[in-house]
Amino acid sequence: MTGATPIEPGELLLHVGLHKTGTTALQVALADARADLEEHQVRYPGAGTFQHRAALAGAGRRYGWQNDGAREVPKKYWDELVAQSAFDGRTVVSSEFLDDVDETTARRMIDDLGGPSRVRVVITLRSIGAILPSAWQQRLKAGYTSPYPQFLKLVFADEQTPKARKFWFRHDQVAQVQRWAGLVGIGRTYAVIIPDGDRRAIFGAFEGLLDLPGGLLADRQIAIQNRS
Repeated sequence: MTGATPIEPGELLLHVGLHKTGTTALQVALADARADLEEHQVRYPGAGTFQHRAALAGAGRRYGWQNDGAREVPKKYWDELVAQSAFDGRTVVSSEFLDDVDETTARRMIDDLGGPSRVRVVITLRSIGAILPSAWQQRLKAGYTSPYPQFLKLVFADEQTPKARKFWFRHDQVAQVQRWAGLVGIGRTYAVIIPDGDRRAIFGAFEGLLDLPGGLLADRQIAIQNRS
């Protein structure tokens, strides 16, 4: 997104980071740059690397694997993020857990953050051919034991299981853009396509949207690596 028009001061950029689209790397860069961001009138709310608990609390969801001790997330995490997001400069909130919230929940969260007149949404997208093996690897970490071909049969079966329906709710990229654009308006919705093999694209896009100097995020040396 070279040459992207930045969001306005006082607005909030809500990043719906579809799973396996580089969201973790972006969040690490934003957290590492938090002090520098403030100097450029950009806020990444919170004190840690991720905003997972706040997003889950705002969505009313549990934290952890659903069948392995998932816990309720206190609403205070969301309330704290909302309070910190009340900022005269530009604010960015990022979570991969936003990719499977329903429309009613998404509307409520947007309203909490200032409503459609303040919130702009950016959705990161990646080719489904690259997402599929990465999603399968992620499931292996949760104890899934079926081989990759069996996983593909599950995902593409004519009669979808609940797991397959959840996968496509997250990864039907056209539907994702339509759903969020329907809440904030098409002119306030951005789609950032991550080219396979280009590890700098997501950083450059967010630098443009947040009016940051080129390389402030892209040139940071990220010391964390997704386990998959």
